[in-house]
Amino acid sequence: MTTTAPSPSWPKITERTIKARVGEKGLAKGRPYAHNGSVFDTKREGPVLRARVQGQMAAPYRVSASLDESGVRTAACSCPVGGGGYCKHVAALLLVYKEAPESFVEVENIDVVLKRRSKEDLIALVHQMLRRAPELEVLLETPLPGTSSGKDAPASADVYRRQAESAFRLAGDDWRASFGVAADLEAIKDLGDGFLKEGN
Repeated sequence: MTTTAPSPSWPKITERTIKARVGEKGLAKGRPYAHNGSVFDTKREGPVLRARVQGQMAAPYRVSASLDESGVRTAACSCPVGGGGYCKHVAALLLVYKEAPESFVEVENIDVVLKRRSKEDLIALVHQMLRRAPELEVLLETPLPGTSSGKDAPASADVYRRQAESAFRLAGDDWRASFGVAADLEAIKDLGDGFLKEGN
């Protein structure tokens, strides 16, 4: 990983560009986050910017923005109102990039990185991930479309049904719970769509 300034051919991010994406209120609300250290773990993979932004929740939000010649092509945030990437956290990410593009660490595509790793490395990585997020252990029993685990036998709905039930049980009962449930169910649906395309 290296920290480098973007190529001069890259699109310039201006306040006008950011305002066009998130609106004047979103820009104003994003400024404090951009300037008080709330935006961290800043990375750039080609035209895609990624970071975490500490908001009002205990866990930071995952924020991303994809750039093109016209400015911001797409954006996303894991906050409750971040669908489509029009929130103050996206504004904060873009403001930090506008003011300090060299602070974004240049990273490789995840597929390229994983293909370079040995089997032993990948196993060790999975163990480390499960230590940090034990709830992901359920994925080890999950057949995946496009893989040998998904082709050996027809996928059983029971695995995914249990995951859906867990999404509701673990969500909690505050007003933000529905957003976590929706994200978990969307991930399960994406797997189902993959099997459907394969005719499984």
